[in-house]
Amino acid sequence: MEGGHVPNYNMKQEKLQLNILIINDFKWNVLGF
Repeated sequence: MEGGHVPNYNMKQEKLQLNILIINDFKWNVLGF
């Protein structure tokens, strides 16, 4: 179980970082900060 838990966590972390990058791009492009 633990062996399958770690990759899942890593995938969630990568998705979260990707979402943060997208949101930051959106802020720069639309709001200008």
